[in-house]
Amino acid sequence: GESSSFSLFTIFLLFNQLLIGRTINMISKTNKDFNVIAYGSTGFTGRIVADYINQNYKDSSLKWAVAGRSESKLISVKEKFDISVPHIVADVNNEESIDEMVKKGDVIISTVGPYSLYGSKLVEKCAETGTHLVDLTGESFWVKEMIDKYHLKAIESGEKIVFSCGFDSIPSDIGTLMLADYLMKKYQTKLVEVTCYSAEIKGGGFSGGT
Repeated sequence: GESSSFSLFTIFLLFNQLLIGRTINMISKTNKDFNVIAYGSTGFTGRIVADYINQNYKDSSLKWAVAGRSESKLISVKEKFDISVPHIVADVNNEESIDEMVKKGDVIISTVGPYSLYGSKLVEKCAETGTHLVDLTGESFWVKEMIDKYHLKAIESGEKIVFSCGFDSIPSDIGTLMLADYLMKKYQTKLVEVTCYSAEIKGGGFSGGT
């Protein structure tokens, strides 16, 4: 399962990479209503994401919105965290609402899972429109299915999809990157293969978003 602290670390790292510096200037020139839409803002992890964005980008030029399937819950989240941005009602069971949400944003951060049940239509719509997508799925079988279905379409539209920005991926991905960098700097050698496993995890447990 995803540890909220690990999940959020990677989401925010990617979020900053997408929005800070030259990139924020680039996406700010688009005609979309929002630079970022936090989809799933009424859920456990989604609320933390919305609160983080609000605290760190409240006085910036970032145009963002919260989104979810329940308008009353979205309003409640906005009141709880003193968020004064627009909200978008979007439900995976309503294809038109997902289509409308995707058309309004440059980047969608999705915390709506299980993704094999609720994420496919969002990936499809993003691939069609060129809207970038970040999620924290740990469902590798679903990721493979989405790549097989929408990889070429995403290339055509210019969309970037970043799956698995959660605990399932951080230790292995960041650890592999560190090993590759070390081998190249120390021995001028390329990394060929890495085997990663978790023996023991201390100081945490399943998050409320798992």
